[in-house]
Amino acid sequence: MTEQSVKGRVLDRIKGGLRVDIDGIAAFLPGSQVDVRPVRNLDSLRNQIVEAKVIKLNRKRSNVVLSRKAVIEQENTGRKDQTLLQIEEDIVVEGQIKNLDRLRCLR
Repeated sequence: MTEQSVKGRVLDRIKGGLRVDIDGIAAFLPGSQVDVRPVRNLDSLRNQIVEAKVIKLNRKRSNVVLSRKAVIEQENTGRKDQTLLQIEEDIVVEGQIKNLDRLRCLR
């Protein structure tokens, strides 16, 4: 099995995930492996080209299982590493606030 990603076209939504065509080879993309967060509407990916990693391959049974989540996680890790290399104390950066937590002071 290779660590490279493959590209394929999403053909249909099937039980448990999506059926993807990779150059004429049918592959299965489980719903849990579509994204890092749950995707409510898998039909929205129909006819789109997706990039994914092969996480299971059985040549005898022609069984190919993909993970798009692995590709996204790898991209996010690369972005985080780049950002951490560029930031320093006392610099101003633009960003989007994702969450605010209220600090409690104990006296």
